[in-house]
Amino acid sequence: MKKIKFILLLQLVVSIVYAQDKSLSASIDSRFVNEEGVVQFVKFDEASKLNFENRSNLLQEFFESPEHTKFVKVDSKTDKIGILHETFQQYFNAIPVEFGIYKAHLKNKMISAINGDYFPITDINTAPTISESNAISIAKGHVNSTNFYESLTNKIGYDGPKPTLVVFPKMKNITTVDRLAFRLDIYAEKPLYRADVYVDAHTGEVFFENNKIHHTNAQASGTTVYNNTQDFTADQILGGYRLRETTSTGSGIQTFNATNGVQNATDIISSTANFNNINNAAVQVHWGTEKAYDYFFQEHNRNSFDDNAALIKSYITPQTINANAYWTGDVLHYSAGNTQNIGPLTSLDIVGHEFSHAVVDHTADLIYSNQSGAINESYADIFGEMVEHHALGSNDWLCGADVFNSGLRSMSNPKTKLHPDTYLGEYWQTTSNDNFGVHSNSGVHNKWFYLLAVGGTGTNDNGLSYSVNGIGIQKAAEIAYRNLTLYLTPTSNYNYTVETSIYAAIQLFGPNSPEHIATAQAWQAVGLLIQPTDYISPTTPINLVATNTTSNYVISGILSWDASTDNVGVLGYNIYRNGSLIGVSDTTSYNVPQNMLSNTMYDFRVQAFDAAGKISGLSNIDSIWYDTTGPTAPTNLTSSNTTETTTDLNWTASTDGIGVVGYKIYNGLVYLETVTNTSHTLTNLTPNTNYNFRVVAFDAAGFDSNSSNTVNVLTPITIQCTGGNGNLTLTINFSNTSNSNSYFYFWEIIDATTNSVVEQEYYFSPPGNSTLIETIAIGPGSYYFDFFDYSSPAAVQDFELVGSSQVIIPSTGLTNNMYFSLNPFCVSASGNRVTSNTIKSTISNTKRSGTIYPNPVLDRLHYRNLNNENKAFLIVDLTGKIFMKGMLDSEKSIDVSLLKSGLYILRIVDKENTEYHKFIKK
Repeated sequence: MKKIKFILLLQLVVSIVYAQDKSLSASIDSRFVNEEGVVQFVKFDEASKLNFENRSNLLQEFFESPEHTKFVKVDSKTDKIGILHETFQQYFNAIPVEFGIYKAHLKNKMISAINGDYFPITDINTAPTISESNAISIAKGHVNSTNFYESLTNKIGYDGPKPTLVVFPKMKNITTVDRLAFRLDIYAEKPLYRADVYVDAHTGEVFFENNKIHHTNAQASGTTVYNNTQDFTADQILGGYRLRETTSTGSGIQTFNATNGVQNATDIISSTANFNNINNAAVQVHWGTEKAYDYFFQEHNRNSFDDNAALIKSYITPQTINANAYWTGDVLHYSAGNTQNIGPLTSLDIVGHEFSHAVVDHTADLIYSNQSGAINESYADIFGEMVEHHALGSNDWLCGADVFNSGLRSMSNPKTKLHPDTYLGEYWQTTSNDNFGVHSNSGVHNKWFYLLAVGGTGTNDNGLSYSVNGIGIQKAAEIAYRNLTLYLTPTSNYNYTVETSIYAAIQLFGPNSPEHIATAQAWQAVGLLIQPTDYISPTTPINLVATNTTSNYVISGILSWDASTDNVGVLGYNIYRNGSLIGVSDTTSYNVPQNMLSNTMYDFRVQAFDAAGKISGLSNIDSIWYDTTGPTAPTNLTSSNTTETTTDLNWTASTDGIGVVGYKIYNGLVYLETVTNTSHTLTNLTPNTNYNFRVVAFDAAGFDSNSSNTVNVLTPITIQCTGGNGNLTLTINFSNTSNSNSYFYFWEIIDATTNSVVEQEYYFSPPGNSTLIETIAIGPGSYYFDFFDYSSPAAVQDFELVGSSQVIIPSTGLTNNMYFSLNPFCVSASGNRVTSNTIKSTISNTKRSGTIYPNPVLDRLHYRNLNNENKAFLIVDLTGKIFMKGMLDSEKSIDVSLLKSGLYILRIVDKENTEYHKFIKK
């Protein structure tokens, strides 16, 4: 018993096949799985070099999606570091799955990561029961307003409810089942309301609303001291200037006075370019919006909130008791203050906050509820501070401090505002108030960003002492922006955000960089990474080598490899065999269990992991094959083009687990030579000699196969024949022992040189004795005489060929395939005279158990035998080339209508023996 290792080239081939067939599971470097067990983020081992031209099919294969689920590409863009990002919408029965967004990320045309939200919808009725008009009425009734905005009747760009049929997946705190639903964009003026309202398309139930109005949502006492006099761009018109910017890269910035309602909004106009004391709140918003646009364009190359040069409209609304600022999904609203001495809600960070809500809506579109809503609010706070820093050169880490006394939220110390700074820690909101705490639980993400930018030390609510080295506000914003725009999805929670933000840091600054480490440290500080210091995956194991030991035919193996390294320490190694985990080792070796099968290839890989659950890439593949049996026997051995001294042998290749090394050719028991191909020309043969050729395959382990079939070859004598009138008399004497049955016989004469049929005949022998005499005119030459007896038992007692050469075939024993020369005399190439007896060859008698008819045949060839066993068949030509094969049908006939005209051999094969029948296709 041997262990055979593949040579380097074969290992390379196996590796490529492995990467194609098992690439998705075997090439994963790390992954994040949500609470439902669905993969949301996968980072692939770059060494795997996955190249999937069709990323829709990639996602289909990765999730093993049912037939009715498809992924359709809806966006594609390349970022500033050259990585291509493609976005796909999930569909079920051609209906979009709400929030079903998945992304593929390609570096140098190779898949580096995929992420998003996939919902395994399996069965849902996608034919709605209620109509779109009913859905609109139900949604408006849910809002309970009498003053709705309608399509094309407003100045704010609202385009009506637009009912859209969607599949809404089951989602925590929303719905426990998958639903078919209408999504409706409902916008009301009094009371102010805008949300996507979801109406069950079968029951009419309103089961969810996703608020589009994202605001500061707080009241306090404060000051109206803002940013003094600032420069901005206005629109010069006939007779003065107005707060409209028309020269920006985008479609412009417009600010309106809406104290009499948005529908009656008017421009803010000054007779000169100086807007001193002319609607200061509007001036503040206009200047702040310009700074927000400039920040995203200059720092992130983002053209307006939609990255498509959208027009930015802002409205200054009148003072109210509950003053507010908010993004409605299309436009921005800023209150002129409240009636309790709170000034206009138009400070620079508030304007940046609301503009950032618009950016979030057009990127991750985080659902405004639960953890995703808290992350949504935090991103608005983060970029509100970034706009403030961009415009003023500094920021105070307080949200709305210019308007509200000491601000609404503190990013540096959330607890001063009774907001949590540790995940699930003190002040963490769990009730449904404020959409499950979107304005309070945002404190955890805010504190993470502050620590990442500035750094800090302390102890969190879990008792963990932390120390974070800040990387600066600009780098921190780069990581946050990349995570928001490329990796976060509508349902993203805190744990998912940890995974993708660390990945964003690695992509921007490299693995184990200060930026990567700080990103992880900041998450540890706010309670999101369980392992306090381990934030780096182990290195990939290398130099995996498999050896084996065997005992009493029980096969086992030993693996060894070079150790991985880790910033804290490698905890162990996962052992994979053919892509499946088979065990774990805490050392750099592993004894494979004694359950490997012989003659089976096994691919081994190793993957390191640490105490934090971080895993390395997969090691190289080492392949083992245990060879205990020889190759299969060669089949279909045939000979052709036989001359006095040569013949061409052809056969069907053997198979072997490792691979056939070569073939040995024998004449009977005598070894002749070894070849590597499945065809070979034998030379130095002796004329007029019978040979019995056979072939045996062998493999690299030294095992021989069983022998092929034996092919009988008679080498001819080159003769010159003269004389003779070419008349042949065929006399056959029959003795039919049956007193009642007729028997069926067939004979044919074939030219031995051209293999063409010269004459053939069918004959039915009546009961008793009879004699068949045929006179045939054929030219001088060499011929085969085939006589087929389909009777049982044989009835022919005697037959002879009588011609000018007087060739007599013995009457004792029925023979088949007689070879004769029809000439008075023939001379060999050496000049010696030869008689007909010297060139006559007799092949052993073969009794048929069945018959074929008609012959010649045009369409269907029928086979008749004495039993009803299923039989296989092959149709070959005289060179052994296979034209048809299969099993005889229930009528025991074969459709040969597509064969070309000519002479063929039908082989009927069963478990006992093989029959041969020659037939002519017309």
